[in-house]
Amino acid sequence: MDLEDLPFKIGMQYENWEFDLEPVEFAEYYDKYIYIKSDFSELLGFSVVASYLYFKLDILFKIEIFFKIDSALTYHLLAQKLRESFNEGSKVSIVNNKLFEQFWLYKGAKFYLRNYQKQKLISLIIK
Repeated sequence: MDLEDLPFKIGMQYENWEFDLEPVEFAEYYDKYIYIKSDFSELLGFSVVASYLYFKLDILFKIEIFFKIDSALTYHLLAQKLRESFNEGSKVSIVNNKLFEQFWLYKGAKFYLRNYQKQKLISLIIK
């Protein structure tokens, strides 16, 4: 699946996925749900482990997608795919020794690719 084909779009209503979500967290300013439907298992050729949708007043404002790490190169290969999709380079920042991040601005949204080295997780966050 390509980024353009993502079933989730920032600004969409909670009711679009009401029956495909399970609550994870209810915070003061947002509600976090995990997407439980099995139709979203890969993105850009990489296996998706979990997808979290964040809503504020029933409006989707953040998407967090976690990927399976198949090798030490998974993060770099995924970053390369994103660079090709956006047709531009990324801004790189090292948040601390446990988190490495790249981000892009594309079509009014911010895309963050994060490598949580200690937990061996990779996530793509869309805001």
